[in-house]
Amino acid sequence: MKTKELHIDVSKAMAICIKHGLKVYPVASGRKFKIEVDNNGTLKRYNKEVVSKELNKAMSVTYKHFAVQFLKQDTNANSTKKN
Repeated sequence: MKTKELHIDVSKAMAICIKHGLKVYPVASGRKFKIEVDNNGTLKRYNKEVVSKELNKAMSVTYKHFAVQFLKQDTNANSTKKN
């Protein structure tokens, strides 16, 4: 499934995540930023700090990661319903 993660469009990934109640945004940490994920009210702040030039990449990778997880869940749920 790693190859699918690389080929998913960030806009589609964001739409999937927002539909499932997940938001990704930067939080200032001194002169750098940390990525925070709000998953239906449950907050998770990652320890890795990124500079502003790396921020868009870090957020898009995070959105893509969670979108693939949601797609896997939806696929598993659909395959379970068919059986």
